[in-house]
Amino acid sequence: MWAVIVAAGRGERFGGPKALIPLLGRPLVGWSLEAFARSGVVDGAVVVVRPQDADAIRRLAPPGLDLAVMPGGERRRDSVRSGLDAVGAGRVLIHDAARPLVPPDLVRRVASAAGGAVVPGLPVSDTLRRDAGGRLRSVDREGIYLIQTPQAFEADDLKRRLEAEAGDMTDEAMLYETEEEPIGLVPGDARNIKITYASDLALAEAIVSSGAIQRVGHGYDIHRTAEGGPLRLGGIDISGTLHTIGHSDGDVLLHAVADALLGAAGLPDIGQYFPPGDDASRGLDSAEIVRRAVDELARCGLVPVQVDATVVAEAPRIGPHREAICAAMASLTGLSTTSVNVKATTEEGMGEVGAGRAIRAYALAVVLPRPWARRSTEIVPHP
Repeated sequence: MWAVIVAAGRGERFGGPKALIPLLGRPLVGWSLEAFARSGVVDGAVVVVRPQDADAIRRLAPPGLDLAVMPGGERRRDSVRSGLDAVGAGRVLIHDAARPLVPPDLVRRVASAAGGAVVPGLPVSDTLRRDAGGRLRSVDREGIYLIQTPQAFEADDLKRRLEAEAGDMTDEAMLYETEEEPIGLVPGDARNIKITYASDLALAEAIVSSGAIQRVGHGYDIHRTAEGGPLRLGGIDISGTLHTIGHSDGDVLLHAVADALLGAAGLPDIGQYFPPGDDASRGLDSAEIVRRAVDELARCGLVPVQVDATVVAEAPRIGPHREAICAAMASLTGLSTTSVNVKATTEEGMGEVGAGRAIRAYALAVVLPRPWARRSTEIVPHP
């Protein structure tokens, strides 16, 4: 089963496009992608986006989830149709990127429910009134539901209905309202809020942070240098006359970041996952080490929200490469670039680093439980 995540909207009521707006450091779409990956019932996701957002979206693919990116259209129906073009026949889930806190168990409930169209919904609990010519009249709330996404359909059937219907819609289930077969309804989730206004983003942050214990991890690494470039640092290659010596690619910065992420979850250091001297990790791209650390966090019900690091080196100068390093590290951790920081300093000619014979790095990582975790104190133990 595949999911289509609609993320091409203009976000007029919010004040601008929302797909890449950071929620505690992670773009909104990144939260949804992780939820679908963790659901265990979705093989891949198609994210329908503005063309200028495509590259940033591709970098958010979580482990274990195939990701495709398609261009959006002028209307919602056009964007959904574009997403369906990348999906084969069979069951499909349609989801709004503006609902970043969708719980994986809600994805599973919708995916497993029978019916040509299935939607999650919450019964309305507030008093409803309609403005009738300046006079407020009560509306019976019995049987009234707030409808959420994801919604499940047969892909071919939904394509046919979209092609036959000229009008626009607020959700695809509207195309099924005249059918004799009722639209399937499964219980929604109050955490699955929609980010429409700026105040909704603050509410989402409160949901994620409510009762959560911020966990902080520290990482440190040092590698000797040798003649001959390039230098692998922070996931990029820096041309020059030095490189670091290591069993893997010697990326001292990514090693410190990975240890900080693992430390925030109380997990062992990277040497436990990639033992020194293991032939399987000889020459390994350290990006894989960071991805493993992020995946281990996910197994514990945690998500990174900030990384701050310092590189200590006499050479090269980090400043000209800082932006590229931050972008690479943001991509690896699923964070926005505003939540990844890299600084640099020297040791004023002192010691091995000061003599140019080594480079060291320090890192701090902040993580939080996912909003759908049972409780902030119930971290899933590492097996």
